[in-house]
Amino acid sequence: MSDSDHTLIRLNKLMADRGLCSRRESDRLIEAGHVIINGTEKANLGQRVTPDVKLEIVEAASEFLEGRYVIALNKPIGYVSNLPQADQKAANELLLRENYKGNLNGEALGKILNFRNEFAVAGRLDLASRGLLILSNDGRVVREITQSHWCKKTYMVTLMQSVSSEQVSRLEKMRRLGQWTLLPMQVTQVGDRCLKFILQEGKKHQIRQVCRSVNLFVKDLYRIKIGPIELSDLPSGSWRVLSDREVEELLPKKS
Repeated sequence: MSDSDHTLIRLNKLMADRGLCSRRESDRLIEAGHVIINGTEKANLGQRVTPDVKLEIVEAASEFLEGRYVIALNKPIGYVSNLPQADQKAANELLLRENYKGNLNGEALGKILNFRNEFAVAGRLDLASRGLLILSNDGRVVREITQSHWCKKTYMVTLMQSVSSEQVSRLEKMRRLGQWTLLPMQVTQVGDRCLKFILQEGKKHQIRQVCRSVNLFVKDLYRIKIGPIELSDLPSGSWRVLSDREVEELLPKKS
């Protein structure tokens, strides 16, 4: 490797460092051919560039990035959060005009509908789970929800068996699950067969697996809250756009 190679940086990281968009958004824009380097060269996915390179996002994509939106969706069972297989339906397919609950003007709503595939999921729900899913083209929000521990997620979990206080105690004290080290979980019994989980993190199938480890089996997993954002009365399959105040609540406070 030459000395000059040490000065190169991945294009998606540079775009994120410059505050243009998140790395995920950068990759999508690059892959779609929306990023131009030094006025003429179309960028390639995975490309490395010098830190002072001139970058341009084509007009259509630039207009999309100028409008930062955070969406709350009530995901039904049967939809995957993202990366669907050939026979699966992705949650963003529900971002339709007829499912929208709110009063955005036609232009803003049109941008969301036209670019619905560009929204990243912040905190997945599996195919068999339902409830609050947040999607956004604002990389700051996605990072805060997926990487911070203060942004807790709340779930109502219905089980196939009656729950004992001893099982609840074991769940709250659990710190290891297979190869994982778990952050503390807040587990509260709210019915004979119902528990409320508040998690600081979201390991894959975490709730289902910890329940199984104490001989409990999940019948229904319903996420009702992410950080300060509550699902409230949003109907299943419907979506709304978070207000500026709600978005600010999801972002780290400036010192």
